[in-house]
Amino acid sequence: MSPDPRCPSWDDLSDWWAGDLPPAERDVLEEHLLACEACTARAARLADLAGGVAALARSGAVTGPTTAGVLARLERDGLRVHRYAIAAGQVVPCSVWPEDEVMAAVLDVRGLATGEEDRFDLLASVGDDPPVRVDDVPLDRTTGTLVWLSVAARERRRSATRVSFRLIRVADDGESVVGEYGLAHEPWAGPASPR
Repeated sequence: MSPDPRCPSWDDLSDWWAGDLPPAERDVLEEHLLACEACTARAARLADLAGGVAALARSGAVTGPTTAGVLARLERDGLRVHRYAIAAGQVVPCSVWPEDEVMAAVLDVRGLATGEEDRFDLLASVGDDPPVRVDDVPLDRTTGTLVWLSVAARERRRSATRVSFRLIRVADDGESVVGEYGLAHEPWAGPASPR
């Protein structure tokens, strides 16, 4: 959520950090950052998160949500990412290829995340493990996605299992599940990818 309706969204900040804003929009956003302490703090939080993701992914220590802009930046920086696009209500088969460094579950949230004022949380669970709840996840409203990164080395060691995600809208009148997604993980059994 943005602290104020005039403040940039998470996806605008993410696009700014990734260098994907057109120059005119970049200049307006940077002027706003000079005047708004709350947005400066949000931008610093995003830069800290995004700046450390590549190093953490390579070291095998990152799992969690990010934005499409951050994911694109990681790919431009040479990180080998295997993407799995998942629509609400869908379970997608997946496997980690030998050269993958990161797996990205790209959840389609178009039409589910309609209220700018609402907060969205995510419940993520692997197999029978208790779910992990992540509060106030960064939905990328420009691309209509939420990205969940996981380390390929860790996923490569898993036996066949199901990974589940529940997107939860948190509003003044309570919480509701607005989307459920799944990955059906199988250990890699094929040759190296053609990538």
